[in-house]
Amino acid sequence: MLKERRNAWIVLAELDALTLPDRELLHQRLARIMALCNLRLRNMLAELTLVDDDQLQAVAGSLSEALSLVDYLDQLGFAGSVPLQFHCVIHWGEVTAQAPEKGTHGLLGRGLKEARALLSDRKRKQPRVRISGADASQLRNIERLWHVADSIRAKWKPCDFELIHTMLQISSDRRAAQAIGTKNPSQIWKRRKNLRVNEYADIKAVIFDLAA
Repeated sequence: MLKERRNAWIVLAELDALTLPDRELLHQRLARIMALCNLRLRNMLAELTLVDDDQLQAVAGSLSEALSLVDYLDQLGFAGSVPLQFHCVIHWGEVTAQAPEKGTHGLLGRGLKEARALLSDRKRKQPRVRISGADASQLRNIERLWHVADSIRAKWKPCDFELIHTMLQISSDRRAAQAIGTKNPSQIWKRRKNLRVNEYADIKAVIFDLAA
C-alpha cells in the first residue's frame, strides 16, 4: 500500500466511448471489472478505483504490474456481450498518499497531473495505450508492440469476444472447446488460427519480457 510520497507507475484508463447507454448497467460492469482486477493484482500500491463516470486509475509498483493491469482490463472489456475499450496511460511519476490511504481517491502528486495531461492529450494517430517514463526507448518499443496487438484486436467482431477471451485464458483447444460447450476441438483450432489469437498472445508475451 502506498503510504508516502514516492515515484511509481500510475495507470489511468478512460472508456473510449460509453457503449452502454444505461448508466447503472455501466457502473455495475465497471464495478465488476474493478473487483476482478483488484483480486488478481492485489499487491498494487493503490487499487483500481473509479474516479469519474468513465475513468479508472491505480498505482503499480512495477512496469510489469502496470502492464498486467491494462492487459487484464482489455480482456475483461471484451468478456461481456457489449465490448468496452479503454484508452490507457502508464506513467512513471511522483504520487503522494492522503487519507484515506486505500484507493486512489486519496492520492495527489505531480505524476498524477502529468498522467492526466497525457490522457487528455489524445490525438487520432496516437496509440491507444501510451507509456511514459525514464527509459523512453524501451517504453516506446513496448508501446509500438501494443499497437501491433491492437491492430489484430481491431479486426475481431463483438460476437467473437467471449470465444476469444476463452481462448486467451485456455491454450488447449480441447479444454477451450469443453469450456464453451462444443465437442469439436478442431473448430477451436480453426477459429484460433483465423482470428490470430496465438499471434496476439505472442506479442503480449514479448511485451512482458521487455518489461521484466
